[in-house]
Amino acid sequence: MSKLEREITLVMGMTGWGKTWWSKLYSLKWQNVLIYDPSMTFPDVIWGNLDDHIDNLIGEEPVKEFRYGFIEPEDVPQAGSAAFARGTMMFMVEECASVFEKGQARMPEWAKRLCFFGRHRECSITLIAQRPTYIPIDFRSQANRVITFCQHEDSDMQWLGDFFGKERMDRMLTIPKFTCFDWHNGKVTEYSIVDQVKETFGVSLDRSQSSNLSLV
Repeated sequence: MSKLEREITLVMGMTGWGKTWWSKLYSLKWQNVLIYDPSMTFPDVIWGNLDDHIDNLIGEEPVKEFRYGFIEPEDVPQAGSAAFARGTMMFMVEECASVFEKGQARMPEWAKRLCFFGRHRECSITLIAQRPTYIPIDFRSQANRVITFCQHEDSDMQWLGDFFGKERMDRMLTIPKFTCFDWHNGKVTEYSIVDQVKETFGVSLDRSQSSNLSLV
């Protein structure tokens, strides 16, 4: 597996429109991943007690490769600190609304460390939420990749408009299910994830046409 650049990735969209499927696909691109997912839906993950995972991550004899997951929101700060200490990995946070307060301005120390100094540790983070307002503003300002599926709140579309432009925001309510806008280091693409989900997981989402665009 080739080495990936450090990224702060935001994945947003209404429930059932594809953000978690996109994130599952994206997680497979990374060799080492630690995932907070209260629903335990991510593939090929060893779910368990965070303390056991941390010992394997940064203990005396850390494992070389891992895909670990945990489900308790109160463990996210400790997990974030461990991810920073380990370095060269991806930390994914599903359901940001269960971790951050809506519109939260001040980030906890673990989040500040990952946001502002994570690149020195090659520690990437993916934050998954229904709406941008569930993601702290510092992460939103530092993100180099922003994914959105269908949104309908005016305030959300206004913020997203800075990345995707007025023309795409005008079409937001008419884009097909499982189709996203993807802003990555200044470049915008639009595609469906249907074919990739079918090919990777054997799941048929709908009849939409998709491109062969790679997620990385």
